[in-house]
Amino acid sequence: MQAVKAGDAVRVEGFSVTVHGEQHAVIHADIPRVDNLGYLVDGTVFHPGDAYFVPSATVDTLLLPTSGPWTKLGEAVEYG
Repeated sequence: MQAVKAGDAVRVEGFSVTVHGEQHAVIHADIPRVDNLGYLVDGTVFHPGDAYFVPSATVDTLLLPTSGPWTKLGEAVEYG
């Protein structure tokens, strides 16, 4: 296992993975934001984690989180 942070690039089982984002999307103004990362695989498949971070790369496939106690449908639609 290897710890990663935003800006890192690693190889995992033959895939190129770059690490993006830094903080979880806002849950509530009274709750401090926590660390959260997204992953871009082979420059085409992106999972933003729960951060809704927008990478600078053009993404062919977005693995968008669509439910969770913090998710707002309007934000998910606008992000996707």
